[in-house]
Amino acid sequence: MQRVYCLWGDCKLGSIGNRSIIAQKEHYYLTPLSRLQMSFRDLEGLVNSANEFMCMGENDETKAFEHVIDRQHEQHMWQERLIVAYSPTYAHAQIAQFDQQTTQSEQAIQALRVIKQGKTPIKNEEELRQKIKDILHRSKTTDFFDVQIQTTTTQTIVRKYANKPQENRLKFTFEVTVIPNLDAMKAHKDILGWRVYATNAPKQALNTQKAMQTYKDEYKVEYRFNQLQNKTAALMPIYLQKDERIKALVRILMMAIKILSIIQYKAREALKKTQSQVKDFFQEILAERQVSRLLK
Repeated sequence: MQRVYCLWGDCKLGSIGNRSIIAQKEHYYLTPLSRLQMSFRDLEGLVNSANEFMCMGENDETKAFEHVIDRQHEQHMWQERLIVAYSPTYAHAQIAQFDQQTTQSEQAIQALRVIKQGKTPIKNEEELRQKIKDILHRSKTTDFFDVQIQTTTTQTIVRKYANKPQENRLKFTFEVTVIPNLDAMKAHKDILGWRVYATNAPKQALNTQKAMQTYKDEYKVEYRFNQLQNKTAALMPIYLQKDERIKALVRILMMAIKILSIIQYKAREALKKTQSQVKDFFQEILAERQVSRLLK
């Protein structure tokens, strides 16, 4: 009987090629979809088409729903569950980031017409419009602003100097009005906080609640691998040349990480039973040391 594995990871795991290979091997995956894999417009369509939501927490703010679709990549077809979940904490962070982006975009547009020393002046309206377009594109706020430009042209006479003849020069001054599209901003904010997770696991193996909890626990695994690679038992860089020695080193460090994990688990359980915190534990140690010094 084939053993079935459930793989979960970040958006890099969620490429259509990776999901197709895992499904072909008859294993399960759980991964969030990035904006490339699930566009904002598609997400908006999913949320607006939902009829029923499942509450995921103690209050009604954290909620989710599912949508089943048929996937195809090259010659392989399989069925995929899309778990669309809303988190108020995630929404708050995204809205704050969006407000910052729109504010910075508006400030950058207004700064274009400011003339100061060392700054090359804008030559004409076409150049100004292109710079504004570039700013909105980089900040991904093109749909949220209507920019109006009023150009004033004045002609100045530059007198003859040395071998240069007298000439007439045109000087452009611009009045830029940035009008926020409040309806588009509100519609965008209403979708913020929603995220889509894809899985091919059946509901009996991984229901909505369990899928969300499984992904939330991913950081625990990532934290241990980060300790192994960079922190407590730093594995990199490896100066060994023979494969046997490299395997032995990895196994020893994995054992060290496992022992450390057990110690931390036992410590958390003990602190939970006594309803105390780590800082209280260290304060007790310091107090004992001070008493020992006084007794000496």
